[in-house]
Amino acid sequence: MLPCQEDLTILKNEIRTDLSNISTDADFTLSIKADDGKTFVYSKGNSTPTKSYKSASTSKMVTSAVILNLVKKGILSLDDNPQKYITTWSTTGNLSTIKLRDLLSFTSSLSESTTCINRINADFEECAGIEIPNNNPNAPLRATEFFYEPNHLQVAGLMAVKASGLDDWSAVFDSFKADTNLFTNITYNLPSSTNPRLAGGMHWTAVEYLTFLETLYKEEILTPELINQMRTDQIGSAQVVNSPVLKSSINQDWHYGFGVWIESESNPFDSTKVTGGISSPGAYGAYPFIDYTH
Repeated sequence: MLPCQEDLTILKNEIRTDLSNISTDADFTLSIKADDGKTFVYSKGNSTPTKSYKSASTSKMVTSAVILNLVKKGILSLDDNPQKYITTWSTTGNLSTIKLRDLLSFTSSLSESTTCINRINADFEECAGIEIPNNNPNAPLRATEFFYEPNHLQVAGLMAVKASGLDDWSAVFDSFKADTNLFTNITYNLPSSTNPRLAGGMHWTAVEYLTFLETLYKEEILTPELINQMRTDQIGSAQVVNSPVLKSSINQDWHYGFGVWIESESNPFDSTKVTGGISSPGAYGAYPFIDYTH
């Protein structure tokens, strides 16, 4: 039985009271939207749904959606190799076997960090097309290891730039904005707009990110097939070498889709299973989440 409006009002007031009594070292906003359009928003301190925040890893879901939009348009394929678009990329060895799907699922074998993704004045193309592969000359075979690390998306982003024929990632993101009418006031500008860190370099507002989550849930910006692949376990039998959720207080054996964590307590994972919940939490405290089951 669904709760009546009076019961919902009581419940919302109880939640607000609980949230107001929470002792926290940071101001925060909680925004929830149901599939029927009902919303709940609570802000504590100076936080608001329209305040701009640094993304940290919450941008991983966005970056993946931007690239998957190019797959939907036929500009990219999930089975494309980097060297198809990046002229400096190796055409031999394990690096040449990497596919776009491996980059989006962090199973590409690019596990060695590079400093260029954090340098304001670094060249985006040189970083992704030269420095990253040069830092990983002895990378293991694709799809054998899961390593949570930002380099995967940097290479995928350069593939998107080259495949689309645009000048840079900002232009790719602007094209996505025009296609979807999302994130109209949002930018990738960390460490700089000319060398954005695609795994964690956005500034966004909660109200715009929540709208993005809603369009994913309603399958409005990507095809049902791509949404299905995005939220399906893409790690498979690959060894989990680096996973922050295992190292943290969460301590869960979550697997990964395309730019999203698959939140499940089932173990072992079924590689064909579509999850009921996906998320892309960031180190600065934001936690975007879609619950498909409830």
